[in-house]
Amino acid sequence: MATNIEKRLPRNLRIQFWKDFVDVLNDEMILLKDRISQKKLFFDVTNLTDKTELIRIAKSLGYTPDLSLDDSLENIKDNVNSVTFRIKNKTTYNSYDYIFKTVPRDGEVFILYYEDNKLQRAAIPLIEMLGSLGTSENPYDEPFTYQAEENYSNFLFSKLFLDTTLFLDSKSRPWSLDESTTSSKTNHLAIEYIIDKIITRDGVDYLMVSDYLSYLFNASNYTRKVTEVPHVGSQLSLIMDNTGFFDSYSGESTGYSLPSLKLRCAVTDLYTESNPATNIYRMVVGSGSRDLPSVNDPSPSWPTSLENKFAESVLVTDETEEITDWKIVNTMIRANTVNGEVLGTGDGGVASVFGTLNKDNIKPYSVKIVFQSSPQSYTIIDNGLGGLYIEGNEDYPVGAINYTTGEYNFDTEKIEDVSLEVLSDVSISTLNINLQHTLIEPTSFYLYFKIGDIGYVKQDNGGGGFIDTTTGISAGSLDYTSGALNVVFQSSVDVRDAEATKQGSIEGGVTCKYQFTRQYEVDSGRDIIAQYEVEDTVNITEAGIEDVDGNLLAYATFPPVSMNDSRFHLSLQWLILKDSFV
Repeated sequence: MATNIEKRLPRNLRIQFWKDFVDVLNDEMILLKDRISQKKLFFDVTNLTDKTELIRIAKSLGYTPDLSLDDSLENIKDNVNSVTFRIKNKTTYNSYDYIFKTVPRDGEVFILYYEDNKLQRAAIPLIEMLGSLGTSENPYDEPFTYQAEENYSNFLFSKLFLDTTLFLDSKSRPWSLDESTTSSKTNHLAIEYIIDKIITRDGVDYLMVSDYLSYLFNASNYTRKVTEVPHVGSQLSLIMDNTGFFDSYSGESTGYSLPSLKLRCAVTDLYTESNPATNIYRMVVGSGSRDLPSVNDPSPSWPTSLENKFAESVLVTDETEEITDWKIVNTMIRANTVNGEVLGTGDGGVASVFGTLNKDNIKPYSVKIVFQSSPQSYTIIDNGLGGLYIEGNEDYPVGAINYTTGEYNFDTEKIEDVSLEVLSDVSISTLNINLQHTLIEPTSFYLYFKIGDIGYVKQDNGGGGFIDTTTGISAGSLDYTSGALNVVFQSSVDVRDAEATKQGSIEGGVTCKYQFTRQYEVDSGRDIIAQYEVEDTVNITEAGIEDVDGNLLAYATFPPVSMNDSRFHLSLQWLILKDSFV
């Protein structure tokens, strides 16, 4: 840049003031040029070594790198360099595919469809997926991938829409939809790692750990459309034949069904090939491990149950399938959710139940306890503060739960209000009647009537009588158990106004309000079942499939699939060959 601008001044301006002015301007321009050169160097990601500045550059472009898995300088540079790609491909399949490549792990993105009251993954035809299974290119003892339906981007324009605020889907009930009228693809996505390798942490082998899933969740939230609801998880395929030996695919003594995953799985002696896939009723998971018989050691007996079951999923039509050579079962198991836990069994009367849940550190607002009181099913929920209530009536508690320890107690009954019950519309001098409800709460009963121009309110005294029998009434009694009410008025009461709608003596007639205890008799022989979420990390290390009678038909055990958030899930595919491996 020229350093002598004075020569460019017109002759009539070549006075000292303007000479000094252009000299200062010249200096500023030189400084600006230097700063521009510095900026070019500063934004040269290749040469930058300051992690903080690199992250600041990414944030200035609207992307915050997730460094939970790798905070190395090289990874940060890769994140910065990828920002333009992420922005350009946002909401497309390429953006999700890129997430998997950054880990790197293989993955699949499924459109979820709603069928049989469940969200299910849209996959390519099973015959196509299983066509090469058992060949040298795709052997039985290698991980199998459940593959997503193609043309992902075309299916994002769902015909099943969420509510405008997305409240139900993103906050309150992320695993449910706002309508369930038909089978339809949705804006819900299952974004899953393929479990095809071991992850070792502090000397312990895992199939999946929470920080991988957190990374996937954060990245998916950045790349998704605002109307899409991501369900982040991983998938594990369990391949077995009908022999009952977990290693029957190979004559070698590997000790595993899939050595690369340290997986053992096999059908049990209760499995029969003649049973169609529809006879498989539920999938169960737990945190234990049991032995299975093998070709080299057939001595272990087949397990009849999981060692430590904590969750189950009742299967629906689209989750079981039978083709020429295979029976297939697949479903999604939500993380950190305990369900199917039996707290007690009904005897036909009101149940008084107490104990400690199988797991502690319960997540507030997640508790549901279901029992059957024919002809209806009722649910007890928690209020987030440790109180337990019958769903739909949170005014009076039926019990309590300690979220930290898991201790609970409840009765299948609750107190309810009757704000207005009309006992007589006409003029009467005595009243003999049974209230609409029984088990009246003492001191909660108030009787309203009018004699002449005077209105009266009479309260029960807690002992079956009334506090005041000197005015308005001369005698009265209330049987709290049966609800039988007897009152002798000092004079005939006024007729109730034809248009009366309110409670109170001014309306005339005889009315009342009170509280009573509603009792729910739990059907004899029916279990009281609990479901809840836990705050701690939960490790799934065993799984099984059962028939409707609870018989264990197949069992698998494996290194932990570790998850710490109920937004995550594990998808399990059971592939049972109808013949022995060859």
